[in-house]
Amino acid sequence: MDLTILPLTLAIVQASAEVRKDVGLLTNDSFVVAFMRAQGLTHLATANGDFDRVGGIAIYKPTDLAGQDTPANLSV
Repeated sequence: MDLTILPLTLAIVQASAEVRKDVGLLTNDSFVVAFMRAQGLTHLATANGDFDRVGGIAIYKPTDLAGQDTPANLSV
């Protein structure tokens, strides 16, 4: 698996504080948004509805798959 661990910088901490103030997310969620913005990411898969308040990102939820042919509902 190709995994990159990003450092928590002062800029990210400050950006996350702005997200908390502007959008009203909890601390951990605000870090996710701050990291996404810093990396230029615009798509997030989550079941957390709090991210719906964040502009500029596309949210994908497990319910988006309802009725689609996923391994859980395929018949053989």
